[in-house]
Amino acid sequence: MTVLRVTLIAAGLAFAIGLGGCGNKSHAPKPNAPAGSATTAPTDAPSFASNLYVVPQNRAAGFYGEKAEAYFTPDRTIISALEGALPMFLGSSDDPRAQTITPKLERYKRQYVGVVIKGQKMVFGNFFCNSKLSVKRPQLIDDGGSCFFTVLFDISSRTFPQLQINGDA
Repeated sequence: MTVLRVTLIAAGLAFAIGLGGCGNKSHAPKPNAPAGSATTAPTDAPSFASNLYVVPQNRAAGFYGEKAEAYFTPDRTIISALEGALPMFLGSSDDPRAQTITPKLERYKRQYVGVVIKGQKMVFGNFFCNSKLSVKRPQLIDDGGSCFFTVLFDISSRTFPQLQINGDA
């Protein structure tokens, strides 16, 4: 049942971010675009769904809480890979709070920022369950428990080198 639920969540998210067609054909990934290519996500229309915001390169520094070497706009292929791997990553985490996130992951709002750290292209994912917060504004929150968490996704290895789940005050 859990595997089916995770598969359905990933499929629903893939559809939501435009892999199932979103009306504007100019956003469709190019068939032979290399993984990590930022050419398919336009900087003028980075939102693929109301609960997901791909931060354009020119706004990325404001959404990433640390200093990066460079920024880029992640494309749909990258976001789809991250979304597909995230439930399994959270489910296998040693942090017991991650286990509470997985069943309600589809309800979290998401912000994705392309960052270069130590020469590696990564995607910083910022997740929050507060429905009053906008995905199009930076949301760097302290406390709040598992309602707020972040990940770093290494594009080349398709792994998550970092998970940070907020604590409670």
